[in-house]
Formats: sequence, structure tokens, C-alpha cells
Amino acid sequence: MRPQPHILCLGMWCLATLSRASVPLPQVGSPLTPVVAELLAAGEPARAATLLWASTATHWVADGRLDPDVTLDALEAIYRLDPAWEGPWIYAGLMLQTQGDGPAAIPLLSQAAEHFPAQGWFPAALGVAHLDQGELEAARQWLDEARGR
Repeated sequence: MRPQPHILCLGMWCLATLSRASVPLPQVGSPLTPVVAELLAAGEPARAATLLWASTATHWVADGRLDPDVTLDALEAIYRLDPAWEGPWIYAGLMLQTQGDGPAAIPLLSQAAEHFPAQGWFPAALGVAHLDQGELEAARQWLDEARGR
């Protein structure tokens, strides 16, 4: 059974906030690759998705940075393993924006909006991301779409 996404993310946020305030965490290297996560999960796709996301989130907590390409690859693998789990997409978009990498959040959030068309959070987040980049027309289009979902 996978931990509830909001509990996992709250724990990651607490770890990041509290540990950075006192002692910097050591470098942890790269997040798990999808192949390694699947091997460690012994053929259980939901467990592999959880391992992959936990590794990616832990990497952000330790390094304060997500590589957008590595993150998108991990999220695509998570989507393949557990297509109903939208939480990692939400948090990865927030993490990229938090680290000041708004331009990298836009393609990630666009992909998420395609994968989860009923979820209104993604078009709203895309509107904000475009607004942050000064792209007013794109922001307006995404925010209008968010209102319609």
C-alpha cells in the first residue's frame, strides 16, 4: 500500500525545511532510474512508481534542485506504472517553480494536463507559470481552460 501522497509530500517538505535550517544534507547522487525502481519493486508497478517518486523527491530535498529532463523521464515512467497517480506531477511542477526553474515547469505541466484532462489544477498551474514568464496570452488561455474544467 502506497503512503497517501499528501502525507509523503508533507514529510518531504518538513524534511527539506527543517534540515536546511539546521544542517545541509549530503549529496545523494542521482535519483533512481525507472529500470532500477522496477527491479527493486519486484514486479509491482505501484510500488515501483512509489520508489521512483520517493527517490526523485528525496533528490530534490537533498540537493535543492531537480534536473527537468530526469524529472520528466521519471514522471513518464510513473505514469506508465500507475496512470491514475497525479500527485507526483503536481509536486514536481511546484518543485521546479520553487527552485526558480519556471520555464522547465511549463512542458512538465503541459504533459500532465494531457495525461489528466479532468484535473483542473494543471491548467491553473500552467496559467501561473506562463504569467510568471510574462507570457500573458498563454496565461489567459490556460486560466480560462482551468475555469472550464
